[in-house]
Amino acid sequence: MDQNAGMKIPFFNSDGWDIGRVNPPWGDRPSIYEHILKNIRPGEPGLGETGDLLPDTEIAEGGNQLRWASGARDGVLGRHVSQTEAKEITNQIFESLRALTQSSTDEHASSLYSLLLVHPTLSYLDHLLEAVFAHDDLDAERIHSIAYWLATGAADREPVKCAIGLLGVCQGGDDRDLLLTLGRHEEFTLFASVALQYSGDEAELSLWSQACLVTGWGRIQIIERLAGTQDAQIKAWMLREGYQNDVLYEYTALICATTGELSTALLTPQPDDKLLKGAGSILATLIRGRGGPVEGIEAYDDGPAATEAYLTHLQTRDIELQALIDVITIDQFLKEETGEAKDHTLGWLERSASLLGLTNAILSRPGWEQKVRDALNSDDSQTFWTALEAASLLGIDAWNVYFERLKRGEDLWFFVMQTDDAD
Repeated sequence: MDQNAGMKIPFFNSDGWDIGRVNPPWGDRPSIYEHILKNIRPGEPGLGETGDLLPDTEIAEGGNQLRWASGARDGVLGRHVSQTEAKEITNQIFESLRALTQSSTDEHASSLYSLLLVHPTLSYLDHLLEAVFAHDDLDAERIHSIAYWLATGAADREPVKCAIGLLGVCQGGDDRDLLLTLGRHEEFTLFASVALQYSGDEAELSLWSQACLVTGWGRIQIIERLAGTQDAQIKAWMLREGYQNDVLYEYTALICATTGELSTALLTPQPDDKLLKGAGSILATLIRGRGGPVEGIEAYDDGPAATEAYLTHLQTRDIELQALIDVITIDQFLKEETGEAKDHTLGWLERSASLLGLTNAILSRPGWEQKVRDALNSDDSQTFWTALEAASLLGIDAWNVYFERLKRGEDLWFFVMQTDDAD
């Protein structure tokens, strides 16, 4: 979807036409919008446990047991349609949409809905929005009514996606809350974010609001759209929370480091704990992310300066295990015999001695092994898994801990089997 999706069309007055009187082509099946509303958890991003499974899943997936992650199908297959085919599909949908704006009959509504059902929205939506904008004889108020009707009532995902796109080009409708609600489900986040991006003077803030409501591919797609923002609130959020996602931090780390100006942010004399936590996670992610799927530490010009500032701040802080893991990752990177850390053009070599002195000061602190062993006995799963990683990096033999937890019913067979002791 491109910037043409932001083109606006004016509203016209309409008389004697009512989409509300049309018998819904989806029958009495529950709407996707209502499904999302019922699964919202106030104060938390995303949806509840049953929220991700849309009401049309069995139909959309054709009964397959292996299902696409929400939003993944559009990312992989959405544009795999020839331009000729896309234009032909667009013409069919456009003429059907025009017919419905002229006469709100069951037949016209059913015809449009049938077309929207069988074609992946991403393959034609840009062309359709361009066509809608180009034809100033269309009644935009009726288009908005049709889009709103589909967005709030339709029981199938592709018609809802098209409706979101149409809402984005209709000027005058206050649809922000509707778009944010639909965008909570990551099947629709991309479409909602495009519509929000062209929703007025506060488009970036709307995108940011949407990003805070999702944690998977949707957040990644929005972070990409927020790259280069100059909004101080968004930049600060990127460094503290925005880089986090449920897919792979590598997809967002570099954008957040550069757009959020991590190196500059670390120049403050007393950075807050969230900034330091984010800095460590971003830098370690960029180091681990070398070689794909996106650019890693080699593409972050401020990497050496940001790393030195980060490690300097840690010298006077109490450090949790996750920060210890990040420091170990940096330390191992600096000690590699080849690669980016030894590339004269990237700036790491000239700071190498200083950086290794800083990592050594942290790693030589007494008490790390006991801290790891205490955390390995925690009942909190996140604390335990962090301690497990730290134990591996520090070479701590915690086999007895894993075996005891295994006997309590925890699935730790993989780690129990990692031993050279036959007994």
